[in-house]
Amino acid sequence: MPEAFASLISQNELNLKPIPKGLIKIEDKWAYKVERTTINSPASVETISFDGKSYFSAADLAIAIEKKVLQTPRGLLLISNKPIVYKGTHDKVLDDCVVTLFDTPD
Repeated sequence: MPEAFASLISQNELNLKPIPKGLIKIEDKWAYKVERTTINSPASVETISFDGKSYFSAADLAIAIEKKVLQTPRGLLLISNKPIVYKGTHDKVLDDCVVTLFDTPD
């Protein structure tokens, strides 16, 4: 993950600014701006630099800060403050649907 994403994993809650009143009709399409702070990653978190930018292992960071982590055989990574229940591991159609939503083309 890009380094700027680390603060989002470390937060217990995202504090989103409200949508301007006149734009509430497009709430389902609204792109929220989220405050991001710099965090010091624990030494156990794998990091790499590529093209002058820093990247880190989201799973390593989540585990280091005691989040719940589930990574499916296909690589879908789920991170939560609470126990994770994901039925897609045993349901190929559901798994395909969820992975398709979050998959990024190469």
